[in-house]
Parts: sequence; C-alpha cells; structure tokens
Amino acid sequence: MPAPRSDSLRTQAVIISTAERLFAEHGIEGVSLSEINRVAGQRNKSALHYHFGSRDGLLKALLEKHRSRLDDERRDMLAELPPPSDMSLHDAVSVLVRPLAARLGDHENGGVHYLRIMAQLSSTPHHPLNTWLFSDLRPAFASIAPVLYRNIPRSPTLLRMRRSQLMNGTVFHGLLLQTYTLPDAFATPTEFEAQQELYINDLIDCVCGLLSAELSAESEAALQSHRDQRIAVPAVDDRLPRFGIAASEILGRNSPAGVDG
Repeated sequence: MPAPRSDSLRTQAVIISTAERLFAEHGIEGVSLSEINRVAGQRNKSALHYHFGSRDGLLKALLEKHRSRLDDERRDMLAELPPPSDMSLHDAVSVLVRPLAARLGDHENGGVHYLRIMAQLSSTPHHPLNTWLFSDLRPAFASIAPVLYRNIPRSPTLLRMRRSQLMNGTVFHGLLLQTYTLPDAFATPTEFEAQQELYINDLIDCVCGLLSAELSAESEAALQSHRDQRIAVPAVDDRLPRFGIAASEILGRNSPAGVDG
C-alpha cells in the first residue's frame, strides 16, 4: 500500500488539530463532523469521512498521535529505573503520570486538549474506544501495568479491576482540574511552577494510596456477605492477570478497567 501523499498528511493533521480543540471545548459528542470539517477549512465536505471514516475513526487517530509520544517518553523514564520486577509502586505511577502532566503546558501540539478528551473518555466507560485503549497497550505502559496491579491488595478480581478504573479516572480528572489553573493567578512564574510540581507529586501520592489501600473491616465483611450469598467474584490467586484484555472477559459485561493514556 503506497504511503500517503504529503498533502494528504497535512489535511489529516489540520483536521485532527481542529477536532482536538472542538472535542475538548464542546465534548466528544457535542460537535458535528460537518462543523469540524468546516472549521478545519476543508472545502470538500467529505474530506473528514474520506480520511477517517467516522467520528470514532477521527478520535482514534487523534489519540494515536499522543499515545505514541507518551510511550516514547515513558520508555525514556523506564531506562533510568529498575526493571519492572523490582520497580516500586511510586516509580510506576510516576511513569504513568509525569508524561501526561507534561501536557499541562502544551497548547501548541494539543496536549491540553488531549487531557480534557481523555477525562471525558474515563468518565464514559462504555465508549467503544475504551476497550481498544485498554486492549492495545503500548510497550512502555504494558511494562508498568503489572507493577500497578500487583500493589493492589489481594482481593476479588472485581475489586482489583475497579481500583484500576478509579486510578484512571483520578489521574485524568486530576490533570483536567489543573488545566484550568493559569500562570496569571500567581505572583511569579516560579510560584506557578512550584505549585504545579507540588500538585503533580500529590497526584502521584494519591494514586499510590488509592491502589495500595488495604481493605477495611467493613469491606471484608461486605465481601464475606457476598460470598455467603454466592454473588461475589471469587478471590483469585496472586498470579497477575494478562493485561490487554477487556474487563468484560472477567466481569462479564462491557466495563473496561482502565486505559493506556
């Protein structure tokens, strides 16, 4: 299959850049494809459909643009850390969060828009692209995923998967809030940078706590009650699950456990 022509690639880039901004400002379902095509300056009304096929096709191409760069940055971080078998939870969560946090100041390449779009997806678990995001893990993310999972206390698979869903929502909604914190609100750029670094560190700490928190006596009692009534997913052994599967394979319904952002 021949490589796309340079003018075709430029058209795709303009449409993706326009869609990033409009999806971030108005919501993934809040803007029509014809409006994206018009704002992108495409005289051919079928240009978007020709290049991307559908709304989900456009959104997938948009996400792929950022996922490739994020994984490259995570790979560079991993090169400076112990191997995953010896990696701490804090290091693994840092590899997850810090490349995303670097997008907080990225207005030129759509990084801020990407964070806002991912926050929308994380709060819409049944969106079809969430299953793709979870199943098609990039290599660097796939390396840290077992580190994240093994630090969740041993409990029924259902609860472990829910913890990973909460991690996903916490990361993206935490960063979403920070996208609205502007430098002008601080006396100096140094003060702004210092508070942002503190925010990122605290977000990493919060995610570590969320994943590793022991089950309370109340949770244990609720689990026991469910076991007695035979309505709980059985506890699993300490073997790590195969990352890259949809949670529907474990939970029996369309409810992705988390995404590679």
